Parts: sequence; C-alpha cells; structure tokens
Amino acid sequence: MLVTRKIDYGFLALAHLARRYPGGYCTIREIARAQRIPQKFLSVILKRLVNQRILVSRLGPAGGYALALAPRRLTFKRIMEALEGPLYLNNCLARPRRCARRKCAFQPIWKSIQRSFEKTLRSHSLADIIK
Repeated sequence: MLVTRKIDYGFLALAHLARRYPGGYCTIREIARAQRIPQKFLSVILKRLVNQRILVSRLGPAGGYALALAPRRLTFKRIMEALEGPLYLNNCLARPRRCARRKCAFQPIWKSIQRSFEKTLRSHSLADIIK
C-alpha cells in the first residue's frame, strides 16, 4: 500500500478545511495556494470527496468547499478509501479466489497485518491533525 500523491494532497486539503469547520467554505484557489497543491489536480480530488460525501460544495461569491462531517468522524481509513478505493496490502487479500496458491503460509500473516493496518487507520481522524 502506497500513500499516493492523491491521498497526500487530499489530507492536506481536508486538514485546511477542518481548521475552518463548521461552515468555513474555502475556494480551490485558496486551498491550492495555502497547501502548495496544483489547482487542477486539487479540483479532481475535491470533486471526488464531494461525490463520496466527505465534502460539500457551494456556488457563488461565498462558495467553495467545506467538510460535510465533523473532523472526528472522518477517519484516515474513510478518507483514503474515498480517494483510492479499498485498501489492500496485496492482491491475494483483494481477490482471494484468484490467488494462485490456495494454501499459502503467508495469507494468515497478511490478513493479520491487514486487520492491524485497518484498525490503526480507523483509530485516527482529521481531528487528530488539527489539535
């Protein structure tokens, strides 16, 4: 599992918005400048987060983007999956029926690591970042 640039930039943008929660709308331009994120790429990220109901958007002079939920409700797992889809450490966990090795000594270990990874991601939220 690689933390992609999309995830990295997504977290920077969400932390920026979390500092203005509740109700603080920010434009793409403001977030891009403050966080040094390319505006075009940020636009793609923010639209995805709106589609995943993590952000809300509003048009007009007082418009922009804002968090749809309290920072404490936005776990790292939820954010990462919203941006990149399900998180798996390897292909055998993502598609167990397609694994070439039916009885693999590694699978129970990978499953254990996967559970620990997911538990850790669920235990942290945007609220931890803005304390």
